[in-house]
Amino acid sequence: MTTTEMTQADMEQAIRKQAATIRQLQDRLISMQSMMLQYTETSSVDTGNPYAEMSPVEIMRVDGAETTVIACAGLITRFGMPPKEFFRSFIDRGCNVMFLKDFRQCWYQKGLLSLSRNIGETVEVLQGLLPAGTKSVRFTGTSAGGFAALQFGIRMNADRILAFGPQTRIGRPTFDRFASFDSRPHDIDYNSPDVDVRNAFTDRPDFSGRIDIHFASQSRPDVNHA
Repeated sequence: MTTTEMTQADMEQAIRKQAATIRQLQDRLISMQSMMLQYTETSSVDTGNPYAEMSPVEIMRVDGAETTVIACAGLITRFGMPPKEFFRSFIDRGCNVMFLKDFRQCWYQKGLLSLSRNIGETVEVLQGLLPAGTKSVRFTGTSAGGFAALQFGIRMNADRILAFGPQTRIGRPTFDRFASFDSRPHDIDYNSPDVDVRNAFTDRPDFSGRIDIHFASQSRPDVNHA
């Protein structure tokens, strides 16, 4: 074995160790955040709450509103907390808005941090969090957030679902293409029915809402998923 080959092997081993260390840190941070949310009872808070940034559900309530829009955040492409997407778009629109964040960055397959463990449990949580007086439920999201909007919206029989460039089935190629820095392959069971949006219709065959999907016609992945 040459010196060059040994150096390359050492570098590969160092990279593997570094990756393992990063995964351990991610697990610890998620565990700490989950414990803090449970201890402070801030897993769902109103917008403006001091804990809002670290909460998986933020709610903007409007007195007398009968429509609630649920906006699902997608995967972040930088370090930091997932933002409440579409926030500015819904200010002064006269509707309640629930902002969802996937801190595990796994297409919501692990549910909402400290609130649920999977897609089905998340649907139950969302139904329980709907502001009083809600008569119409609508969903929106982009990319992985669009995937979530479709999954949750169909199961909740939302009146309307608006998805922008959503993924509709999560396989390993899709993960490799769209995953964020915080995404981890082992958080997704690729054999689970929850990785395919079409299976949502099995759970809700009476779905009667409207679905609009907007996607880039020049993007082959977007076209295939749409």
